[in-house]
Amino acid sequence: MGTGLKSRVLTALAAVVPALVKESELREVRLSDGRDGVTVEIFFTEDQASFRYISLWDGSTDLVEIVDYLFQELQDFMSETSFAWSEARPPCPGHSHPRRLALEDGALWWLCPSGDPGRKERAFPELAAFFSDHRG
Repeated sequence: MGTGLKSRVLTALAAVVPALVKESELREVRLSDGRDGVTVEIFFTEDQASFRYISLWDGSTDLVEIVDYLFQELQDFMSETSFAWSEARPPCPGHSHPRRLALEDGALWWLCPSGDPGRKERAFPELAAFFSDHRG
C-alpha cells in the first residue's frame, strides 16, 4: 500500500475517532501496511476491547470514502461495547439517538435517523479541503 493511502487513513482516523470515542477510553491506535491492505487497530482502556479493521482500499480510494467507511464500522463497534452501551455517539441534537453519517454528492453529512431535514449539517467540515485534495 502506498504512503498516500496510509496518510488518508490517518487523516480519516483523526476525524472519526474523536467523534465516537472519549479521550479517556482510548488507549492506543495502530496503523500498519499489510499484504491485504491497511490494518487499523484501536485499543481501549475498558474491558480489554479492541477494534480491528483490515481495509481493502487501494491507492485510488479517496478520503471521503475512507472517512465514511471507518465511521460506520467504528460506530457499529462502539454501540456494542459495555462502556458506550446506550450512548448516542455522536449525539443527534435534541434526540436520544445517534446521528447518522451519509455520503451525498461527494460530501459527508450528519443526518437525523428520524428524517428531520432541519438536522442535516455538513460533517467533518475541518476536512473539506482534504476531500478535494486527496481524490484519486
